[in-house]
Amino acid sequence: MCGLTALSYLANMAKLVAVGAELMMQAKISELKNSLSSYLRKVKSGESILVLDRNTPVARLVPVEPMPVPGAQVTSDSLADEKKLENEALLAKLESKGVIARRRGPSPLEVMRDREPDDKADLVGAVLEERDEDYATGYR
Repeated sequence: MCGLTALSYLANMAKLVAVGAELMMQAKISELKNSLSSYLRKVKSGESILVLDRNTPVARLVPVEPMPVPGAQVTSDSLADEKKLENEALLAKLESKGVIARRRGPSPLEVMRDREPDDKADLVGAVLEERDEDYATGYR
């Protein structure tokens, strides 16, 4: 089979399916076996492939995450970055399943940091006033 025919065959045989929030190519085991190199090129380029055995999903081919370089120094920053990526991936997965909904605006901390401090605010006086009100109403 020449390259163009193989690619058109691959395009006709493979279907895109929605898995979670991502589109994923699917291929039967026989298709995968016959065109493994072509499918592996797609995986290397970042695509995921759902492997079917008689139309039942049995495996998923996904790109490998980069491995740390042997002998490279592992710093707390790189570990922290890796943990942030893991957390972000977990949050994205939970969000795609509808388990969580992320905030779309600025965080409350950012809002408070951007706020100009009020030099006239008497925090101790406000706390004492609230306590006096609580004693007067019998709350405490």
